[in-house]
Amino acid sequence: MNFKLSLPPRTLLTASTFAVCVLLTGCVEKSTTVTVDSSQSTAAIPIVADSPLTTRSADEIPAVIDFPADESFVEVIVPETEFSAWNLVNQAESAEPGRNSKIIDAADILLKRNNFSQAMSIASLIAVDELGESERVEYDVLRARMHQFNARHKVALRLLSRVSKGPNLSPGQALRISRLRVHSASHLNDKLLLVKELVRLYAMLPAGNERLTTGHHLWEVLSMVPSDDLATALSDSDLANARPWILLALNTNLLRHDPRLMNNALDHWVSSNPDHQAVQLIESGIASDNISYSKIAVLLPLSSQSNLAVRAFMDGLTAQYYADTSPNKPLLEFVDIGNDPLQITQYYFQALFDGADFVVGPLGVRYVEELVRSDTFVVPTLLLGVADEIPQTDLVYQFALAPEHDGVFAAQRARQDGHTTAVILESPSNWSKRATDAFRAEWERLGGAVIQSMIFELERNDYSDTVREVFNIAESVQRYRRLRDELGRSLKFTPRRRQDVDFIFLSSDPLHGRLIKPHIDFLRAHDVPVYATSRIFSGEIDKIADQDLEGVFFADVNWLAGQDETISNLRRKLKSERPISVGLDRIYAMGIDTYNLVSRLDTLRRNSTAKYHGITSTITVDEIGRVVRHPRWMQFADGTPEPILRLPDPERIIRPVTREPGSALTELQR
Repeated sequence: MNFKLSLPPRTLLTASTFAVCVLLTGCVEKSTTVTVDSSQSTAAIPIVADSPLTTRSADEIPAVIDFPADESFVEVIVPETEFSAWNLVNQAESAEPGRNSKIIDAADILLKRNNFSQAMSIASLIAVDELGESERVEYDVLRARMHQFNARHKVALRLLSRVSKGPNLSPGQALRISRLRVHSASHLNDKLLLVKELVRLYAMLPAGNERLTTGHHLWEVLSMVPSDDLATALSDSDLANARPWILLALNTNLLRHDPRLMNNALDHWVSSNPDHQAVQLIESGIASDNISYSKIAVLLPLSSQSNLAVRAFMDGLTAQYYADTSPNKPLLEFVDIGNDPLQITQYYFQALFDGADFVVGPLGVRYVEELVRSDTFVVPTLLLGVADEIPQTDLVYQFALAPEHDGVFAAQRARQDGHTTAVILESPSNWSKRATDAFRAEWERLGGAVIQSMIFELERNDYSDTVREVFNIAESVQRYRRLRDELGRSLKFTPRRRQDVDFIFLSSDPLHGRLIKPHIDFLRAHDVPVYATSRIFSGEIDKIADQDLEGVFFADVNWLAGQDETISNLRRKLKSERPISVGLDRIYAMGIDTYNLVSRLDTLRRNSTAKYHGITSTITVDEIGRVVRHPRWMQFADGTPEPILRLPDPERIIRPVTREPGSALTELQR
């Protein structure tokens, strides 16, 4: 007989242990089952947030630029090689009229290939006084692009804004200018300015993937704007076109903790704005599905050695359950699956026998692999861990916070930022090795090169020698000594670091990162970007200690790294009522997202453009059921992680890549 214990909501959220003995039928060992009844009162329950809140020459070969999946922004047709640029220059020598147009096109092609110096040289051949009206537009856009390459985005935006007011712009020119305006606006750390430019671009785009992608970026930025600033923006004439969007954000940002209230607010807004273009966006993952389940079984190894992490996940999922005020929400049943993965199949079928029509779990790689090996899925199941293969069935989904993801995210971001050569500094831990191996695989697949890799020792307090070795300072010293000996006299000498390093991938915890980064700066390499894993951030703001991580980039869950007003207030509220152990915040956030994903998985899987803006990240689901996280990028500034708003260059060619089934992205980002 299977005995269950129903606890009142407050008791379940605050109980530190579960004192229930359960005997499952058949050959299954004893397990603990805790049932949460949706009919119980939800008064005085902590609120949990639902979401964090031109014509070219015929000889050119077109190719679609495929930006890495974690921050795709726009797909554009671009030339395949630089050969066509030089071909255009040759044609320009004898082309009258049209000479200037061909030179502009050639310089534009080289900019897209990231060849700035040659683009500048070719642009100097343009006879500015002879430009026609359309050529003048293309020339001014070219000038703006050059400002963007020099990170002069304020100047570029000012120039693009002036050009966009021209009376005879073609639709293609207007759309291109708007894309570039968004790109520059995203670099200026002005959220409302970026909102204005995204709204403009969204309105210009035809229905389709690019518009939805733009809309999801807009939705994320709106979630980061404080309510007071949104309210003030309603009277800003420069944001008149964004007014419906701002009202939508004001009506929903503080309700994202409650799926029912959130859907009601969205329905009300749609009824007031039935013809607005945002309606399509709302239907692509912003609103939850109408699919409902009567009973969700959650299979967790509560009595395993991972007890603390498991309970953090359970706390997050349970908190979100009570925050959902829907009268039709399902019964939630937690089942302790013990410490033996070989019995997971029996627990799974026992949950079905007890009436579950959706299963969350098991949590843990060994349990997931064992259940996948049985390949006997009967109801929709959200696995909480990574398996080498997922059964080819519409019933199975997979959600994980694996270290490999951090490596893939860093490689993609660095490549998007235009880097080509990397140095790796990694700790000897198993977690670091997994992240680093994934980084290297994805980085090389994207065409990048690793020119040096080092594993640093954990026991040291001084990493000056390690960093000096990375930058080949010893070679510089040797060159100085040879020259001194040849000349027979002392010389003024400053060690010169190697110049072929585009960036450093640092796989480290906060303690060792704080010891390593100052040595990088001391060697005058502060201009070399450092991309780190999420482990570089402890999860707690420490402005004094993290001064030593100044400038480091990392991707993390919105729950920790986000500065959304809703999430910040939520974290303070929950931590005051039930402290969350440091280091377990990420898995707690995973529990929150898991509950909210249950009602969205079907839409996310069927619609490749649909996204759920969750607590861990923005989430999509691929065609085989893998939950793919698109994290928020942060950078340490004055000891505090600050969100990075900047979007990838919509025209620069990184490298056209065909994603094979075995690529690092498809194998690791799951």
